[in-house]
Amino acid sequence: MLWQSGAPDRLQRGVRRLATIGAAQIMTAQGRHPESVALFEAVLARHGQESKLLSLAAEPALLMGDAQKAAWFCEQGLAGDPLNASC
Repeated sequence: MLWQSGAPDRLQRGVRRLATIGAAQIMTAQGRHPESVALFEAVLARHGQESKLLSLAAEPALLMGDAQKAAWFCEQGLAGDPLNASC
């Protein structure tokens, strides 16, 4: 029954999403901020703009000196969830 409902496809998408987020966070820790932002942007484009994900994306943007992009990430996150204190 699960195979017919598309569950394996959703599971694979979820695993890819988490792997990409993990890779982006590792790149942030390694100081590879532009690459990290690019990965976060790809996840956001594919999976939607979740507040927590937007706040995670703001960090490498700020660390690479792009305060405007970091602010945009936070503003988008707060627009979707005004009570979220992540940013």
